[in-house]
Amino acid sequence: MNDASAFDKKTSPLRWWILFFLFASGFLNYMDKGMLAILAPTIQKDLGFDDNAYADVQNWFQVAYTIATLASGFIVDRFGARISLALFVGWWSMANVLTGFTNSVLTLKIFRCVLGLGEAGNWTAAPKAVGNEVWLLASIPLERPSAWSSLRRSSLAWRHSAAVGRHRSS
Repeated sequence: MNDASAFDKKTSPLRWWILFFLFASGFLNYMDKGMLAILAPTIQKDLGFDDNAYADVQNWFQVAYTIATLASGFIVDRFGARISLALFVGWWSMANVLTGFTNSVLTLKIFRCVLGLGEAGNWTAAPKAVGNEVWLLASIPLERPSAWSSLRRSSLAWRHSAAVGRHRSS
C-alpha cells in the first residue's frame, strides 16, 4: 500500500471538526485573557479600584495560570485530551460566569484566579489532541506536515481573538 492510498483511507471529516473546536477553544481562551485589559477602565470605575488593585488582579490570574500549566500536563496524561479539554473548558466557562457576579476587588481576584486555573490546560490538551486524536502522526507520513500546520493554525487563535475583542468592546 502506498502513502497516497493510506491518506485516502484515513482521512475523516471528523478531524476537521475537532480542529475547529480546538481553534474555538484557543480563540475563547485568548478572548478571556484580553477582555479584562480592554474593559479595565470600566470595571475599575464600577468597582472603585485603582491601577495597583488591577495589577493585583492580573497577578493572581498569572500565578494561578502558571501553576495550572504545570499541573495540567499531568491531568491531560491521566485522562486524555478529550476529557481533560472538556473539563478545562467547563472550568473556565464557570469561572467566567462567576466573574459576572463580582462585586468587589477581592471577588474579582478570586474568580480571575479560578479562571487562570482552568485556562492553562488548553495549551497542553490541544497539541495532544492533534497528535493523538486528529492525525495519528505515526501511521500516516503524508499527513505529518498537514497536522503540524493545522496545530499552528489552531494556536494562532490569539491573533484573531485580540482583533475581535477590541472590536466587540468598542
